[in-house]
Amino acid sequence: MVWGCRGKWMTGLKGRAERRRLGGIVVLHAVEAHAFAKEHERATRALIARGLAALKGYEFLVDYDLRRHDHGRVYMVPSDTLVGLDTARAMGVKGEDDLFGGVVPHGFIATKVISHPLVEPGVPAPDGWSHDFGGWVAETALRGCSVFTTEDAVTAARRLLAHGPVRLKPARATGGRGQTVVSNMAALDAALAPMDADELARDGLVLEEDLAEVTTRSVGQVRVAGSVASYCGAQWASARL
Repeated sequence: MVWGCRGKWMTGLKGRAERRRLGGIVVLHAVEAHAFAKEHERATRALIARGLAALKGYEFLVDYDLRRHDHGRVYMVPSDTLVGLDTARAMGVKGEDDLFGGVVPHGFIATKVISHPLVEPGVPAPDGWSHDFGGWVAETALRGCSVFTTEDAVTAARRLLAHGPVRLKPARATGGRGQTVVSNMAALDAALAPMDADELARDGLVLEEDLAEVTTRSVGQVRVAGSVASYCGAQWASARL
Protein backbone atom coordinates (compact mmCIF):
# COMPACT_ATOMS: atom_id res chain seq x y z
CA MET A 1 0.00 0.00 0.00
CA VAL A 2 2.85 2.36 0.83
CA TRP A 3 4.62 1.43 -2.38
CA GLY A 4 1.40 1.95 -4.30
CA CYS A 5 1.09 5.47 -2.93
CA ARG A 6 4.74 6.15 -3.62
CA GLY A 7 4.32 4.91 -7.18
CA LYS A 8 1.45 7.30 -7.76
CA TRP A 9 3.46 10.12 -6.18
CA MET A 10 6.45 9.41 -8.40
CA THR A 11 4.19 9.24 -11.44
CA GLY A 12 2.77 12.61 -10.46
CA LEU A 13 6.25 14.12 -10.17
CA LYS A 14 7.21 12.70 -13.52
CA GLY A 15 4.05 14.15 -15.06
CA ARG A 16 4.75 17.59 -13.59
CA ALA A 17 8.34 17.49 -14.79
CA GLU A 18 7.15 16.59 -18.26
CA ARG A 19 4.70 19.48 -18.23
CA ARG A 20 7.48 21.85 -17.19
CA ARG A 21 9.57 20.56 -20.07
CA LEU A 22 6.71 21.08 -22.47
CA GLY A 23 5.99 24.55 -21.06
CA GLY A 24 2.33 24.23 -20.14
CA ILE A 25 -0.99 22.56 -20.85
CA VAL A 26 -3.91 23.10 -23.23
CA VAL A 27 -7.34 22.50 -21.70
CA LEU A 28 -10.95 22.55 -22.85
CA HIS A 29 -13.47 24.67 -20.97
CA ALA A 30 -17.27 24.45 -21.30
CA VAL A 31 -18.64 27.96 -20.77
CA GLU A 32 -22.19 26.63 -20.41
CA ALA A 33 -23.54 23.09 -20.41
CA HIS A 34 -25.50 23.71 -23.63
CA ALA A 35 -22.98 25.91 -25.42
CA PHE A 36 -21.72 24.23 -28.59
CA ALA A 37 -22.62 20.91 -26.96
CA LYS A 38 -23.34 18.87 -30.11
CA GLU A 39 -21.12 15.80 -30.35
CA HIS A 40 -19.43 16.98 -33.55
CA GLU A 41 -18.77 20.41 -31.97
CA ARG A 42 -17.14 18.84 -28.92
CA ALA A 43 -15.06 16.57 -31.16
CA THR A 44 -13.99 19.54 -33.29
CA ARG A 45 -12.91 21.50 -30.19
CA ALA A 46 -10.87 18.57 -28.92
CA LEU A 47 -9.18 18.15 -32.30
CA ILE A 48 -8.33 21.84 -32.43
CA ALA A 49 -7.02 21.75 -28.86
CA ARG A 50 -4.72 18.82 -29.66
CA GLY A 51 -3.35 20.69 -32.67
CA LEU A 52 -2.81 23.83 -30.60
CA ALA A 53 -0.98 21.83 -27.95
CA ALA A 54 1.36 20.41 -30.57
CA LEU A 55 1.91 23.86 -32.07
CA LYS A 56 2.73 25.43 -28.71
CA GLY A 57 4.73 22.50 -27.37
CA TYR A 58 2.19 21.99 -24.57
CA GLU A 59 0.43 18.93 -23.22
CA PHE A 60 -3.30 18.49 -23.93
CA LEU A 61 -5.47 17.52 -20.95
CA VAL A 62 -9.07 16.42 -21.55
CA ASP A 63 -10.23 16.89 -17.95
CA TYR A 64 -8.94 19.82 -15.94
CA ASP A 65 -10.34 21.91 -13.11
CA LEU A 66 -9.59 25.56 -13.87
CA ARG A 67 -9.71 26.33 -10.14
CA ARG A 68 -6.40 24.51 -9.82
CA HIS A 69 -3.19 26.38 -10.57
CA ASP A 70 -0.55 23.69 -10.10
CA HIS A 71 0.32 23.05 -13.72
CA GLY A 72 2.13 26.25 -14.65
CA ARG A 73 1.05 27.88 -17.90
CA VAL A 74 -2.53 27.05 -18.94
CA TYR A 75 -3.87 27.76 -22.44
CA MET A 76 -7.66 27.52 -22.60
CA VAL A 77 -9.90 26.46 -25.48
CA PRO A 78 -13.40 27.55 -24.36
CA SER A 79 -16.67 26.41 -25.92
CA ASP A 80 -17.84 29.99 -26.30
CA THR A 81 -16.69 33.57 -25.83
CA LEU A 82 -15.90 34.40 -22.21
CA VAL A 83 -18.16 37.08 -20.75
CA GLY A 84 -16.80 39.58 -18.22
CA LEU A 85 -13.26 40.88 -17.92
CA ASP A 86 -13.10 40.07 -14.21
CA THR A 87 -14.34 36.54 -14.88
CA ALA A 88 -11.63 36.02 -17.47
CA ARG A 89 -8.90 37.31 -15.15
CA ALA A 90 -10.11 35.01 -12.37
CA MET A 91 -9.63 32.10 -14.78
CA GLY A 92 -6.07 33.17 -15.50
CA VAL A 93 -6.82 34.83 -18.83
CA LYS A 94 -4.81 38.02 -19.15
CA GLY A 95 -4.25 38.20 -22.91
CA GLU A 96 -4.32 36.39 -26.22
CA ASP A 97 -1.56 34.01 -25.12
CA ASP A 98 -3.91 32.50 -22.54
CA LEU A 99 -6.84 31.35 -24.65
CA PHE A 100 -8.01 30.40 -28.13
CA GLY A 101 -11.10 32.58 -28.25
CA GLY A 102 -12.29 35.95 -27.07
CA VAL A 103 -13.46 37.96 -24.06
CA VAL A 104 -16.28 40.52 -24.10
CA PRO A 105 -17.63 42.79 -21.35
CA HIS A 106 -21.27 41.95 -22.19
CA GLY A 107 -22.70 38.68 -23.50
CA PHE A 108 -24.66 40.15 -26.40
CA ILE A 109 -21.48 41.58 -27.96
CA ALA A 110 -20.41 38.04 -28.88
CA THR A 111 -23.60 37.38 -30.87
CA LYS A 112 -25.21 38.34 -34.17
CA VAL A 113 -27.50 40.82 -32.41
CA ILE A 114 -24.92 43.63 -32.72
CA SER A 115 -25.17 43.48 -36.54
CA HIS A 116 -28.35 45.57 -36.70
CA PRO A 117 -29.75 48.71 -35.05
CA LEU A 118 -32.78 48.86 -32.79
CA VAL A 119 -36.18 49.60 -34.31
CA GLU A 120 -35.89 53.15 -32.98
CA PRO A 121 -33.98 55.11 -30.31
CA GLY A 122 -35.17 54.68 -26.75
CA VAL A 123 -36.58 51.15 -26.99
CA PRO A 124 -35.36 48.51 -24.50
CA ALA A 125 -31.77 47.32 -24.91
CA PRO A 126 -29.22 45.76 -22.53
CA ASP A 127 -26.60 47.72 -20.62
CA GLY A 128 -23.60 48.45 -22.81
CA TRP A 129 -25.59 48.60 -26.05
CA SER A 130 -24.04 50.82 -28.75
CA HIS A 131 -26.63 52.95 -30.51
CA ASP A 132 -24.10 53.82 -33.24
CA PHE A 133 -22.58 50.50 -34.26
CA GLY A 134 -25.61 49.25 -36.20
CA GLY A 135 -25.48 52.34 -38.39
CA TRP A 136 -21.75 51.99 -38.95
CA VAL A 137 -22.10 48.48 -40.39
CA ALA A 138 -25.46 48.92 -42.13
CA GLU A 139 -23.95 48.85 -45.63
CA THR A 140 -22.31 45.48 -44.95
CA ALA A 141 -25.36 43.79 -43.40
CA LEU A 142 -28.78 42.71 -44.64
CA ARG A 143 -31.79 44.92 -44.01
CA GLY A 144 -32.86 44.14 -40.45
CA CYS A 145 -33.35 45.05 -36.79
CA SER A 146 -32.36 43.70 -33.39
CA VAL A 147 -35.05 43.59 -30.73
CA PHE A 148 -35.33 42.72 -27.04
CA THR A 149 -39.13 42.67 -26.65
CA THR A 150 -41.97 41.05 -28.59
CA GLU A 151 -43.51 44.49 -29.14
CA ASP A 152 -40.38 45.66 -30.95
CA ALA A 153 -40.30 42.40 -32.90
CA VAL A 154 -43.78 43.14 -34.20
CA THR A 155 -42.77 46.68 -35.17
CA ALA A 156 -39.66 45.44 -36.96
CA ALA A 157 -41.55 42.69 -38.79
CA ARG A 158 -44.20 45.08 -40.09
CA ARG A 159 -41.50 47.19 -41.70
CA LEU A 160 -39.47 44.31 -43.07
CA LEU A 161 -42.40 42.28 -44.45
CA ALA A 162 -43.03 45.10 -46.91
CA HIS A 163 -39.87 43.92 -48.66
CA GLY A 164 -40.53 40.17 -48.52
CA PRO A 165 -40.19 37.21 -46.11
CA VAL A 166 -38.39 37.82 -42.83
CA ARG A 167 -35.99 35.50 -41.05
CA LEU A 168 -35.99 35.37 -37.23
CA LYS A 169 -32.64 34.47 -35.65
CA PRO A 170 -32.31 33.86 -31.89
CA ALA A 171 -29.14 35.70 -30.93
CA ARG A 172 -27.42 32.86 -29.07
CA ALA A 173 -28.36 30.04 -31.44
CA THR A 174 -25.59 28.64 -33.64
CA GLY A 175 -25.38 26.80 -36.94
CA GLY A 176 -28.77 28.08 -38.11
CA ARG A 177 -30.59 26.43 -35.19
CA GLY A 178 -33.88 27.92 -34.04
CA GLN A 179 -34.31 30.16 -37.08
CA THR A 180 -37.74 30.73 -38.57
CA VAL A 181 -38.92 32.38 -41.79
CA VAL A 182 -42.25 34.23 -41.68
CA SER A 183 -44.22 35.73 -44.56
CA ASN A 184 -47.06 37.41 -42.63
CA MET A 185 -47.97 38.72 -39.21
CA ALA A 186 -49.92 35.61 -38.25
CA ALA A 187 -46.79 33.49 -38.80
CA LEU A 188 -44.80 36.01 -36.77
CA ASP A 189 -47.22 35.75 -33.84
CA ALA A 190 -46.89 31.95 -33.92
CA ALA A 191 -43.08 32.20 -33.95
CA LEU A 192 -42.98 34.68 -31.06
CA ALA A 193 -45.50 32.87 -28.84
CA PRO A 194 -43.10 30.28 -27.32
CA MET A 195 -40.27 32.75 -26.70
CA ASP A 196 -39.37 33.48 -23.10
CA ALA A 197 -39.63 37.21 -22.34
CA ASP A 198 -36.68 37.19 -19.92
CA GLU A 199 -34.40 35.40 -22.40
CA LEU A 200 -35.48 37.78 -25.14
CA ALA A 201 -34.69 40.79 -22.94
CA ARG A 202 -31.27 39.37 -22.08
CA ASP A 203 -30.14 37.87 -25.40
CA GLY A 204 -32.23 39.56 -28.08
CA LEU A 205 -33.62 38.48 -31.45
CA VAL A 206 -32.56 39.42 -34.97
CA LEU A 207 -35.12 40.02 -37.72
CA GLU A 208 -33.74 40.46 -41.22
CA GLU A 209 -34.71 40.01 -44.84
CA ASP A 210 -34.67 36.39 -45.98
CA LEU A 211 -32.57 35.32 -48.94
CA ALA A 212 -33.36 32.32 -51.16
CA GLU A 213 -29.87 31.77 -52.61
CA VAL A 214 -27.21 32.41 -49.99
CA THR A 215 -23.44 32.55 -50.09
CA THR A 216 -21.89 32.96 -46.65
CA ARG A 217 -18.33 34.26 -46.69
CA SER A 218 -16.07 33.90 -43.69
CA VAL A 219 -12.94 35.99 -43.22
CA GLY A 220 -10.70 35.93 -40.19
CA GLN A 221 -7.28 35.81 -38.65
CA VAL A 222 -5.75 33.66 -35.92
CA ARG A 223 -2.61 34.36 -33.88
CA VAL A 224 -1.10 31.45 -31.95
CA ALA A 225 2.41 30.78 -30.65
CA GLY A 226 3.93 33.62 -32.62
CA SER A 227 2.31 32.53 -35.89
CA VAL A 228 -0.38 34.37 -37.83
CA ALA A 229 -2.88 32.61 -40.13
CA SER A 230 -5.42 34.49 -42.23
CA TYR A 231 -8.28 32.67 -43.91
CA CYS A 232 -11.34 33.14 -46.10
CA GLY A 233 -14.01 30.74 -47.24
CA ALA A 234 -17.52 30.44 -48.61
CA GLN A 235 -20.60 28.33 -47.95
CA TRP A 236 -23.53 27.99 -50.30
CA ALA A 237 -27.12 27.19 -49.34
CA SER A 238 -30.32 27.33 -51.37
CA ALA A 239 -32.84 25.57 -49.15
CA ARG A 240 -35.26 27.63 -47.07
CA LEU A 241 -36.13 26.69 -43.52
